[in-house]
Amino acid sequence: MNDIIIQGLDGITVILERVATLPMTRDHGKYVIARLNVVKPEKAAAIYMRVSSSKQAAKGKGSLPEQFRSTWEEIERRGGQVVTVYVDVCTAANRNRLAFRALLEDIEAGKVAQLGCWHSSRLVRTQIAAGEIEEAIEHLGKPIELFAVTDTLNTDILGILAWAGRWERKAFRERSLMGRQNALAQGRAPNSSPPFWIQVDRDAMGMPIYSLRPIAEHVKWLAEAYADGVGSTEIVKRLNAERIPRATGQTKYGWTRQYLAQVLKYSALKGKWGPFWGQYVDVPPLVSEATWNTIQEKMKENGSHSGRPAQHFVALRGMLWCSECGQKMATHARDWDYVYHTLKDGTRTRYRAQKGHLKVKYVCGGQQHYGFKCRKPEYVLDKILFPRVWAKLCEALSLRTLLLAGLQSRLIALESTNEADELKRIEVRLDKVHQRELSYAEQRAEGTISKDVHAELMLRLRDEHKELSEERESLSVRVQLITDARNQLDTAQLLIDALPHILDEVTRQEQEQLVMALIERIDVDRDNQVTITLRLDASVIHELPNRQSAASPLPELPPATDFPAVLLDNSTQSAHDQQQPQVTAARHTRSTGYRPG
Repeated sequence: MNDIIIQGLDGITVILERVATLPMTRDHGKYVIARLNVVKPEKAAAIYMRVSSSKQAAKGKGSLPEQFRSTWEEIERRGGQVVTVYVDVCTAANRNRLAFRALLEDIEAGKVAQLGCWHSSRLVRTQIAAGEIEEAIEHLGKPIELFAVTDTLNTDILGILAWAGRWERKAFRERSLMGRQNALAQGRAPNSSPPFWIQVDRDAMGMPIYSLRPIAEHVKWLAEAYADGVGSTEIVKRLNAERIPRATGQTKYGWTRQYLAQVLKYSALKGKWGPFWGQYVDVPPLVSEATWNTIQEKMKENGSHSGRPAQHFVALRGMLWCSECGQKMATHARDWDYVYHTLKDGTRTRYRAQKGHLKVKYVCGGQQHYGFKCRKPEYVLDKILFPRVWAKLCEALSLRTLLLAGLQSRLIALESTNEADELKRIEVRLDKVHQRELSYAEQRAEGTISKDVHAELMLRLRDEHKELSEERESLSVRVQLITDARNQLDTAQLLIDALPHILDEVTRQEQEQLVMALIERIDVDRDNQVTITLRLDASVIHELPNRQSAASPLPELPPATDFPAVLLDNSTQSAHDQQQPQVTAARHTRSTGYRPG
């Protein structure tokens, strides 16, 4: 969808065409990442381009063609070789620039040695963005070359901007947070609107007085009804029948189940409006705290349901993605079709007629969102797609050396980053934060520090603890990835040695089993040709078809507990005959895969 391949300076035409077809979203505008087929460049260079609107993209001063050509020529003059072009169409103040986020990830991964832009404001107009780039370079551990074509941009200027941004942001956050917390402690109302069933008035001293609006009776009823087990559909139906307005009045669709869930999550139902910077405002309650807890438990239980299962079993369901627009491909499977008849009065009617076989086809969801057709015909039949997927799997499993090299390179890349050591350092810092918190509490109890000083010190400790906890969580995920990759490397050799000898003997049912067990993702291009992403789990070895052929017997391995069984006792063909779906959660098994080559 947003990742494309270009060839040289002429690639700006492809970039402009892709930008023109993408929708302008509210959160991040548009973005495109264009890559060039460059093998082992001496100095990998990246171009970052940004315009504020679609009108500025093609024409005018600072358009994308002008930024592209001038920056490309400057990179070549400096001895670099362009490998990636990042394009954002949004304002510089947007914190969700997706191409900019991808650039930061590539810098941290060591894929960028030189970064150029047309003007420094295209890249780092805000000090926050400068700080993010500097943090990415620090995480890389070595400097990269920065430049702007029409003005000056280097690491010194970037460091000054980043330092000023971090200092200003931290000071503003701390002082504003302390002021808001003090205002709440003094009983002043927060600067926001209360829930729509709460009325706010002021007394002679200007202090807020909270009371209930007439609509609070209906809100109380829906909360108690949900806690008593009345379904959300029934509650919504009654509210709409009585024309009960929502917070913004009588809307086009009235009450919906989604809006009902939003109201039921408000802690103001039990008399606690907020939270505001860790504190709550007391308002008149509608239900008791026990009833509110019951509501939250029921909502959590209802949200854990996976929904109605698929009526027919399809092996490729949930695995197909469109490589043209990046959207997931939906599965249409049915054993009936419409039959049309013309009545005597000239009108036409239709009814469903059962067929003797199951027809499975796939459609890309991007065709409804982006205004262009990803493929012709619109639907792709399973009888066309599945043989191509099976052929690709057989081809991939025959390349033993390539598969093992891919696993080894991934493991080396993961282990080159010292996540485990960094995780230990974070644990030590968290322990020190806890000790400082206890020390401040003792000093406050002894009267050594005042209440205001203690509040300010605790505020800083909370911010530091929050940042360290978030960093610890992300590092824990990386450490788990390293462990998973090491386990895969130990078992992949046995798996790859055993499978090629039995591929010619497996039935359609066993083909489906192996496809679901070994493939994580399937990308389908415009011509309906497939590219597979393999998944090599330790548990797959125990789930192979019961065939040994000429392969040596597999040694006994400890049972895998991280992955559920992936082979099913049915197939698409048997599902056609029996019409009894036996789909389990195996299709949704997630594990680490890699793309060969």
